[in-house]
Amino acid sequence: MAPLKENLKYQLKKHHLGRDRAVVIRDLTLELLPIRTNDRELRAAIRELNGEGVPILTSIHPPYGVYYASSEDEVADYLANLGARAGAIHKRMADLSRIRAREFLRGQMELFE
Repeated sequence: MAPLKENLKYQLKKHHLGRDRAVVIRDLTLELLPIRTNDRELRAAIRELNGEGVPILTSIHPPYGVYYASSEDEVADYLANLGARAGAIHKRMADLSRIRAREFLRGQMELFE
């Protein structure tokens, strides 16, 4: 495992276990010194660790930030939140697809009339 991912996993599990101990990315970057990283690399490492089965989650409610899940309930809550966000994104995509069809594709059809 790469040094960033090893240190990230260790830091979160030791100091940010559970939603109540979440840490914002900016502060987590400082905690990981001397490893030089930026927000983008840190988020990519979190996604990789998730893919490897490490339960690192983010919170959109206070306290905001990243944390190592301490229970199945925290993972279930996070999954429910992702599902709601995905549903909202799909609805917006459908709305914009209808707008595109109505406003732009109709205009192209008028060229052939």
